[in-house]
Amino acid sequence: MSGPHPQFSPACPIPYILHPAERVEQLKAFLQTDFGKAQRVNIEALIRLYENSELGPRQRGDPPVYLVEGRRVERNPWEDESLHAQIRLPPQYGGNEHLTRPFLVCNDTGSNVLTVFMSDLLALQFDMVLHGPAIQGATPINTANGQALQPLIFVDMQIVTSSFVALTPWFRETAIVKPDSPGDARLSGAAMRNHLFFATAPGNAHLYVAQKKAGIIRDLPA
Repeated sequence: MSGPHPQFSPACPIPYILHPAERVEQLKAFLQTDFGKAQRVNIEALIRLYENSELGPRQRGDPPVYLVEGRRVERNPWEDESLHAQIRLPPQYGGNEHLTRPFLVCNDTGSNVLTVFMSDLLALQFDMVLHGPAIQGATPINTANGQALQPLIFVDMQIVTSSFVALTPWFRETAIVKPDSPGDARLSGAAMRNHLFFATAPGNAHLYVAQKKAGIIRDLPA
């Protein structure tokens, strides 16, 4: 971190740009998965949008496309939110407590591990000889497409405001390590929920976060 206005790496560090024909083939393959079968009506509707040229190549900054029950809607009623966070390599594993990596992380209640990209480890100057004990090896992780073997690493994490005011102390989080891939997002993990209260309100896209339950109750709309 340097200066009064730190730069946060985005939750999706690489833009996702895909041509319609390529995307259609991906979606057709996805239909064969368990999650794809559960979302068949929406995936088939999305395929038709591409095939009918109602959707073109997706560019960075394009508004998202939302589908509910096979119909395109204006916005997602289950709006995802991002949080400001920073991580560091734990000092007990040779990490420098003053060298941190700030980024945005997607608040995902279904995620029990944090997502860390190779670019994050590069920014933290990860060295296998010095920091290797933090790596836990390949572990089966449950995903929407079934189990996948992913390397795990222990990191220290802290939730902060956009102006870098700490909302939590440093806490230990388990993270999967992934290559930087188009379309992949950093998922939040679960440990932060031991330190903060979260809430949403019907018809309101805001995510409410507070250090105490009373703060959540006070801020929620009537």
